[in-house]
Amino acid sequence: YESTVSGSWNNLSYLGTLEPVADRVIGFPADSDLTQFFVSDNQGLTFLPLTSLNEQWDVFLFSLVVNQGKVYALGAGNAAPNNPTGLYQSADAGKNWSLISSDIPIDSLGQISIPEGVFLFVQNDLIIIAKEGFQQTRYLYSSDAGATWQTVDALAAGIHHINSELFTDIIAAGSYLIASTRSGVDLSADKGLSWSPWSPEFQSFHVKDLEIHEGFLWASASESGIWKRPLGDLNLKTVTGKVF
Repeated sequence: YESTVSGSWNNLSYLGTLEPVADRVIGFPADSDLTQFFVSDNQGLTFLPLTSLNEQWDVFLFSLVVNQGKVYALGAGNAAPNNPTGLYQSADAGKNWSLISSDIPIDSLGQISIPEGVFLFVQNDLIIIAKEGFQQTRYLYSSDAGATWQTVDALAAGIHHINSELFTDIIAAGSYLIASTRSGVDLSADKGLSWSPWSPEFQSFHVKDLEIHEGFLWASASESGIWKRPLGDLNLKTVTGKVF
């Protein structure tokens, strides 16, 4: 997509992912260190900054994800960056927002500067939050839609690439979670509380994005191309996940 209308976004190199939600298209930045998101109300002909969350709640937007047709945003108060971090939900593609979880113990992951990337995964009631950047050793986990939180030690959970960010993407496949990392692809059979390498020979690859399509897991590896593996290896009878 490209916009040529004055005052709207027209730099194709800025966006890395486009996500259709209802009658809108949300643009995600290509660089995780960039936290400006965009939205289009005309099927991608023009894009404008997504400012509704800040206007309604006066929060700085850390991260944004789409799940089951709803948009989730992780934000912290503008007036005081150390204010408790909250998780917000929009059921109308980012037009209106409600606070669904407050006082998230984000400080347990270490100091987060604004702007700085924060990884967010939402799948129904399951939420995983991790600080992006190097030397990460913990992530936040909630299985009850943010009502309660626990801090998970990455090493104890089987994640051994703590010299870099813990996750670059997570996707659900049946009862499994599959995570892309800077050290290959990890698999979880207990909804993200523990992980193990899926394809150990793939651990030298920096995997940036995952998709599920026609019975395969597709992985985009930095400087190494696109790879795929049959989801039948998981012995799944029914495969669900994001389809592009």
